[in-house]
Amino acid sequence: MSPVETLSLRAADGYELFCRRWAPDSARPPRGLVVYLHGIQSHGGWYEASSRRFADAGLAVYLPDRRGSGRNAPDRGHADAWEQLARDVTDLEDRALADWRPTAGRLPLVLVGVSWGGKLAAALAAMHGTRYAGAVLLCPGICPQRDVSFATKAAIAWSLLRRRDRRLFPIPLNDPELFTATPERLDFLRHDALALHQATARFLFESRRLDRHLAEAAPRIVAPLMVALAERDRIIDNEATFRFLTRTTSAERTVKFYGGACHTLEFEPDPSRVFADVADWIVTRCEANS
Repeated sequence: MSPVETLSLRAADGYELFCRRWAPDSARPPRGLVVYLHGIQSHGGWYEASSRRFADAGLAVYLPDRRGSGRNAPDRGHADAWEQLARDVTDLEDRALADWRPTAGRLPLVLVGVSWGGKLAAALAAMHGTRYAGAVLLCPGICPQRDVSFATKAAIAWSLLRRRDRRLFPIPLNDPELFTATPERLDFLRHDALALHQATARFLFESRRLDRHLAEAAPRIVAPLMVALAERDRIIDNEATFRFLTRTTSAERTVKFYGGACHTLEFEPDPSRVFADVADWIVTRCEANS
């Protein structure tokens, strides 16, 4: 089993980003690099099992906590712009590529994004499509079923007009049963001190800006895509997500549908099939780009 390491990355504006890293437990160079983006409420600690599985398949995995989330305490729940979050990811990608260049040359790079992180991954694929050997979107937050109330939207707008960008509002996902039906995982979510339950007016506004950007950016997504959908997802609109996928111009689009599964596939009673499907797809894409 591949052990986890921790590292910090200084973003362009000086913000220190916490990141987990797994390297293949082998003397051989990695088959490729995975940069793994978590959701709006979660953090990297939710996705350690899948990351270990990907590393065991011969991949180097970088799983950052988004700024203001998880172990990144400063500016909790805040980002100045979604483009700032995208820059954080590309800075980490550059770090990952540099880590392995002396021993392995330039390795294929694959983005994995889950829930809100899938939305950001889709935006990055639209911006830098030729950079990636592929992108995996796990129940991506591109077409959500849930939203803040009209009253909250009005309060967010008022806060921004009054330049109270950092006023906090509840994230409308605070019921653990939206994520999973697995009892031990429900208990984990109820006691997770690192989960993000509030976000700033600016972050929530930028999330909506990102929605609007993706609505017109879909045709610019050319990288191979794998999209995983859960039958019992109460957060993501699966049909709308599939329609979004058909608007991309990727030459390769793979959809995996997991019957009976809830939103967070990681938290299924036995997620091994999901892990294997994703690992196999990533390895195939990396081998095609080696």
